[in-house]
Amino acid sequence: MTRPIIIGVTLFILFALIGMKYDRSLTVASQSNRVDIEILPREISKFIDARARALVPVAILSSLDFDATTVNAASVSLAGAPITKRADGQFRGYYADVNGDAKIDLVIYVSAYSLALPEGSSDAVLTAMTFDGKSVTGSQKVTFNGPVISEPATFSEPFAPAGTFSNPALINITDSFTPPTTASPYPSNIVVSGETNISKVTVRITNYRHTFPDDVDILLSPAAFTYQLLQIPPMAKSRCR
Repeated sequence: MTRPIIIGVTLFILFALIGMKYDRSLTVASQSNRVDIEILPREISKFIDARARALVPVAILSSLDFDATTVNAASVSLAGAPITKRADGQFRGYYADVNGDAKIDLVIYVSAYSLALPEGSSDAVLTAMTFDGKSVTGSQKVTFNGPVISEPATFSEPFAPAGTFSNPALINITDSFTPPTTASPYPSNIVVSGETNISKVTVRITNYRHTFPDDVDILLSPAAFTYQLLQIPPMAKSRCR
């Protein structure tokens, strides 16, 4: 073969090898390490009743070829529900030998209300990342009873309150690692006027959405009267648990 042909064949083989190596690296990167998990550890029944249980513990189990303490707890998600936090802003979790095999496991807590599971029996999938960037996944079959979601109450005559006042402005819940963090705006004022005799005040929060629903406190401040002006500011602030 002539020199140009030899160079061309060599480059072709070289590029083919590079392509094979690249494809293999993509395949390896897309694969997650399978790990064993136990939802509701030490409980025989794997029944999650979101109407009676606020938090759901799940254990990521260590094995001969996997160390659960290498998992970044902040990255753990069970059926779409992230790890919850305590009042001091730290993630809820601990290390312990859950299954008695003399290996340290990672136990974290998620909100039962945040689980994206269908009613009945299904696989709850856990995803997480290790501190060195490796993805892990595990699953376990559970039975799920979802929370009760109440429809907003409606008022119609003759049961309508004497006066209804609202503030339709959006309240953004901000979060940080140094709780508590006030919402924006804070406070959110509702101005009530023209009511001379007030015997009862009812405040309703609508369209409430938050990834960590158990992390939010709502404060209703004392009513402040100025002549015939009554301000009732419902304040929402984030408190990490």
